Amino acid sequence: MDLMNGYIQHPPFFIEIEPTEGCNLGCSFCGLRGIRKNGTKPWKFLSLENAKTIAQKIADENWTCPITFCGHGEPTLNKNLIEIMKIFRDKLPKNRFNIITNGAGFRNGNFEINDFLDKEESIGLNDLIFDVYSDNGDWTVISDIKKKINIKIIGQDDEGFTYRQKELRIALYPMDIRGDKAILRSLSNHCGAASPLDYRRKDITCVKPFREFFIRWDGSVALCCDDFRGQYFIENVLNKITLKEIWNHERFQAARIMLFNKSRTISPCLGCSCPPIRAGLIPDPSGRDKDKMPKITKDVIKIFKSAYNPMGLTTIVKRDWE
Repeated sequence: MDLMNGYIQHPPFFIEIEPTEGCNLGCSFCGLRGIRKNGTKPWKFLSLENAKTIAQKIADENWTCPITFCGHGEPTLNKNLIEIMKIFRDKLPKNRFNIITNGAGFRNGNFEINDFLDKEESIGLNDLIFDVYSDNGDWTVISDIKKKINIKIIGQDDEGFTYRQKELRIALYPMDIRGDKAILRSLSNHCGAASPLDYRRKDITCVKPFREFFIRWDGSVALCCDDFRGQYFIENVLNKITLKEIWNHERFQAARIMLFNKSRTISPCLGCSCPPIRAGLIPDPSGRDKDKMPKITKDVIKIFKSAYNPMGLTTIVKRDWE
């Protein structure tokens, strides 16, 4: 069913690829606690075969948006990460690539940091961001870097999260960011998987389904990255369907119509604390197509409800507040 009356959603601002589902840390504030007993294992990895399929499908759409290798887990735990990056770069020579990591793979022996940087520079990695969760975390592996490179700190000296230069940037992403960039570090409750449901934003627009295309390790696509449990399933990119068809799927359309009309009335959106960023610039990048967005109808609500499956795409670990 076409809920948008022929309107085609503008391509995503960025695509997030999940090399690993699962982490080594098990932080108390992470949504992984809602899908892993300790927020850690088992680890599930994007395969090289599936990486080839996904990269080709992005290339088929000629989408040149940035590609972020991150997701619901630590990317450097995947021993094939460099090969995966090569696959994507071969198919996507124009896209910007960035990795967000806690540094675990450099400490556990998966990668030697200097060799990793040499190979990633040759591939064309643009941005390597280290999440700084503690004073002595695995991110401190940066002290072993031999290259003469000025490591940036996001939130300091006017350094932003978004980086648009071609040459490789290495940046630290501290937990405590103040000032006008603080919203970038605002922790979400990940639709209740990380912390109790928060209904204060139930009448506020959400922009994520308009801007991000999140592909999980097994090719499945849920509503957004905050839906850790994958309870709002859209499609699987490994099926015989194009990414443009998935991006304009009726389930995506229904969610966009609901959220554009400030109605987070159904899970997993109901109770999600994700803040809107530049909500005035949707549904397209300039906000000029606002008149193309329909009002909420019975069909919209029906599809929105039918897309929600409490069993999700992965294991469900009930939190104390649930």
